[in-house]
Amino acid sequence: MIKALLNLRHNLRNGLNLLLLKKVPLTQFIVSYQQLWALSLLFLSTLILSGVIQHILPILFNIYGVIAFVLHLFFIALYVLLVARNTDKMLHLFIALLSIWIFSNVFWAFLSNDLFLSFWQSQAREEELNIEYIIFNFWIGAAVIITTIRAKLEDSPKNIQIILLYVIYLAVPLNYLNFNSFWHEKQEPVEETVSKYDVINQEDIYYQQFKLINAEKRQLLMQRPGILDIYFVGFASYANQDVFMKEVNYAQALFDNKFDTKDRSITLINNIKTYQNKPLATQHNLNNILEYIGALMDSEDFLFLYLTSHGSKDHQLSVNMGHLSLNRINPKMLMEALDKAKIKNRILVISACYSGGFIEPLKNENSLIFTASAYDKSSFGCSQQSDFTYFGEAIFKDQLSYNYDFIDAFKQATLIIKKREIKEDKEPSNPQLYIGSQIKDKLTELGHAIEQWNRIK
Repeated sequence: MIKALLNLRHNLRNGLNLLLLKKVPLTQFIVSYQQLWALSLLFLSTLILSGVIQHILPILFNIYGVIAFVLHLFFIALYVLLVARNTDKMLHLFIALLSIWIFSNVFWAFLSNDLFLSFWQSQAREEELNIEYIIFNFWIGAAVIITTIRAKLEDSPKNIQIILLYVIYLAVPLNYLNFNSFWHEKQEPVEETVSKYDVINQEDIYYQQFKLINAEKRQLLMQRPGILDIYFVGFASYANQDVFMKEVNYAQALFDNKFDTKDRSITLINNIKTYQNKPLATQHNLNNILEYIGALMDSEDFLFLYLTSHGSKDHQLSVNMGHLSLNRINPKMLMEALDKAKIKNRILVISACYSGGFIEPLKNENSLIFTASAYDKSSFGCSQQSDFTYFGEAIFKDQLSYNYDFIDAFKQATLIIKKREIKEDKEPSNPQLYIGSQIKDKLTELGHAIEQWNRIK
């Protein structure tokens, strides 16, 4: 028994050296079926323990992970058979490769540990392969291929054939086939806020909108002659995360306090906490309120429209409220609504992934448009725990709380977001700013009026 353990230690030391790309002849391995069984069991143990090392989340043992273990051994054995063919070195190579794979399992388990990833990765990326995983697999592949070539096996294929055999019979099956793991994440109960949507009666909530939207209209005041008025509309259309609701509520309070929009502001919100006393953020309600506000304004007044939600790659905003079937918001629909309402001076701020795709369809000479990202980029901060998205915080909390120059505030907000993304090593969201040719001077006049109002209020 002691001798077997010493032999196992000897083989593992050689396997580690092979993984480090050192030259170790196959004759240095102690070969026996006893060692083959010992290494196989150790290999099984590393597969089981790697799941424990990798995850900090609650996990459950999955007996079907045995399939992964068997298939790993099968493909390693198949590769050995194809490159060693019928030589007496076949068992030597099998033991050498098992020794390599045992250490590769352990190393990858530590490198991909959830806690470690929080330091070496900027964010939890959802792609199937990231750059670190690719580099690691090239390293393992190099160790296996170099070991095979150096073995100089009888009737061994040519070097290029060995590489192809590795890719086809080891790299592809073991990395791209969806084998069962020994562990799977323990499923937590669905959040209480989500389950509460089941109490919503779809018919009742649709009919209720007429009453709620009219109540909001009644509190809106007519524009004041001789004064540049701003009308604020906040639109938070994704119900399953409170950050959007929090953001428009903060923005409305800020505008009422700093931009003189009290009784000229309204929010449309999708959320279980507000649906009974606030109109929903839907396409119909937005069109309705924009048309009504358009009738209250004159040609010199401004609309500040803030839309915050999740965005899609085809440039549509998600409109979600439990099991209700609601239309998404797209740039064409929004432009048609604004034109129908005859709203001339428009400050349009859109917080969503891929929101830069809204600029081209919405732009005109009387519009200022600011989006959280470029047309092909994601934005950040959409989580249940957050009070703001990165974009919303930079605009409302960091800038418009004291800066009444919209263009300058938006430019400064872009710099704030950029610095934060660099600090957190995130892929740049590249917020986009469009300034219509006829609106810049009007915004300067508006900024001076707001600044003066804040001094004398």
